[in-house]
Amino acid sequence: MVDSSGWIEVFTDGPQAGSFVAVLDSAPALVVPVISILEVFKWVLREHSEAQAIQAVAAMHRGLVVDLDSVLAIAAAQPEPIRPACTRWIPTSAASHRDPNRCAQDCVIDL
Repeated sequence: MVDSSGWIEVFTDGPQAGSFVAVLDSAPALVVPVISILEVFKWVLREHSEAQAIQAVAAMHRGLVVDLDSVLAIAAAQPEPIRPACTRWIPTSAASHRDPNRCAQDCVIDL
């Protein structure tokens, strides 16, 4: 997952863009919270144009767009050893929020 500042850094070819490009290029494992789409669209719209904001959001949709609720946010923030062995961990129901080891059915498992 890359937050909105990372996306903006890449879109503007900022000095730290290179550190985000490898993550953004791994689309199958890339998770894009909807809040990042809001923040990036708002920033690009303000600083550039609506057409460029739409292009930015289109690029962001190469990853898996997810609603980021507080349970998922807390799970994503956990250190690697206690996170699920899954590159795309997304709770599939309210019940899965109680099971931090459950992955979405289309999840790619690290073997």
